[in-house]
Amino acid sequence: MSKSFIYRPDIDGLRAVAVLLVVFYHAGFTTIKGGFIGVDVFFVLSGFLITLILDREIRSGEFSFKKFYLRRIRRLLPALLFVLVVTSIFCFYYLVPGDLVAYGNSLRYTLLSLSNVYFWLNTGSYFSKNVDELPLLHTWSLSVEEQFYFVWPVFLLAMSRFFSRTTTWVLFVLGFFAAFGVADWAAVNKASAAYYFLPTRAYELMLGAGLALAWDDFPVLNQRQNNLLSIVGLSMIIGISLLLNKSQVFPGVNALWPCLGTTLLIASGKHQEQVGIINRILAIKPVVAIGLISYALYLWHWPILALINYQGIELTKQVASLAIGASIAMAVLSYFFIEKPFRTKLIFSFEKSFVIWLLIPVIVSAFGYEYVQGKDGFKDRFEKLFNPTNKILPDLEKANLGKLSGSYLGIKKAKLDGLFIGDSMAGAYLDFVNVLAVDAGLFIYGSHLSGLPPFLGQFDYPREDALETRTPDKLE
Repeated sequence: MSKSFIYRPDIDGLRAVAVLLVVFYHAGFTTIKGGFIGVDVFFVLSGFLITLILDREIRSGEFSFKKFYLRRIRRLLPALLFVLVVTSIFCFYYLVPGDLVAYGNSLRYTLLSLSNVYFWLNTGSYFSKNVDELPLLHTWSLSVEEQFYFVWPVFLLAMSRFFSRTTTWVLFVLGFFAAFGVADWAAVNKASAAYYFLPTRAYELMLGAGLALAWDDFPVLNQRQNNLLSIVGLSMIIGISLLLNKSQVFPGVNALWPCLGTTLLIASGKHQEQVGIINRILAIKPVVAIGLISYALYLWHWPILALINYQGIELTKQVASLAIGASIAMAVLSYFFIEKPFRTKLIFSFEKSFVIWLLIPVIVSAFGYEYVQGKDGFKDRFEKLFNPTNKILPDLEKANLGKLSGSYLGIKKAKLDGLFIGDSMAGAYLDFVNVLAVDAGLFIYGSHLSGLPPFLGQFDYPREDALETRTPDKLE
């Protein structure tokens, strides 16, 4: 790290702000309509901290790809694998066959740091109605960061070897504005790709990276200036989280404000003798404690919420609060018994760490996916639901239609009164049918899939593998 950088408890406090915004947003607290910007705060922090380390090691001649990636493996993979194992056990018991196969597919993409690509291909949009039951959806952001870790060290090393510091800065600034331009254009014209992909998120990471590159030369600010910077910085983060909503253009320019706010908060805490007032608040122990478990809390909260959604349990404030409590409990467990030991005590060589934490899990997930797919998602777990004598549900399963916790219409009761299924035209009538069902006191399950009739053997399909291209992730 830079010679002038010491541990900053307020940065852990800033992590706490970021993760709580995401958690409360996902838990359905409607006040925080734009809580998803917490991920953007994490991107800036990652760009800053990673670049500090890389810049110091490259300039001192100590940089090693092996050493860098060993740190990343130890930091990220043990806790992630723990979450994946536990989540997979619950998914085996609760997910219907088609959804279990889809989950297995998302699992192997996650371990390959490509889950952002997978979910872009299979969900259409991060804000689609069909994504709140996908247990690994949140790993898209991990994939973005991991892809950044592959690209960024190469760039910095090349710049240091072939260009002067001034030329590096010129190229960096040009690259930043180019990346911002791409992100802003894509947010309007290619919204789904813009949300999920590294090129459209690069400027956020680069904003933190730029501050790190200028860290030693950053001017000394007095107490009043730091107070002002810190207040403005936090206001930009909290303000946008309250004002923004998922219907607005994002990321693009709307992501710039929380990213700038994060940058200001990092800068206002540089000089320990006169840090900003918000930095002092962020450095208090309870806030720092949440920041320390922020990675584990981010990993745990979404699978818990997704499985609650999948079971059709209404996410009331009481249920959401219990889910958040469970997430915090699991995060504490992960931090003290998984994450911290493997970062500080149980330290393996790069080769051993690579095999244990990456190679073996990737191989197991690949074979596991093929096995689950070959077993039709272990359909026998739901023998009554998919009994061959049933004339409707087997067709729904073969067409990968119908989740147990899909779109429930009307008045929720212990027993369904009927099904409302079809293609995209059926989807257009869901709200209308819901009103009729409420008036009639009926409880109906509604499911639709664009371009695919729900009953097999009644229509001619354009090709034999047509059904195989229709996965539960295409449900709208």
